[in-house]
Amino acid sequence: MKVNRIFAYLIGCCALVSAVLVYVEYIHLLGFPDGFITELGYAERKLAYIFIGISITLGSFFIYLGKIAVGEEVRKKLSAATLVYLLVIISISLIDYHYRSTLMDGGGG
Repeated sequence: MKVNRIFAYLIGCCALVSAVLVYVEYIHLLGFPDGFITELGYAERKLAYIFIGISITLGSFFIYLGKIAVGEEVRKKLSAATLVYLLVIISISLIDYHYRSTLMDGGGG
């Protein structure tokens, strides 16, 4: 099934690219120039590591599914993995929203 193969490769590439973007956004550029990291920064860094690990794992799995899609029926595996990945994204987004609304972010004022 060509559509399953394209979808698996597309989702896999998006997952791997999102892992890189999250690394750049929340880990590489974390903190102030003097080295201070806020409570929110620590919490978001932990969430970012979790998201990066899951994205790399599922992204590799999606690419694997795309590779074997020619000889095998992968529709159920692909839809289940996509659902799991969407649930992970929604859960991490909600946790991050909670952190942003309750933790000190160093905004000053």
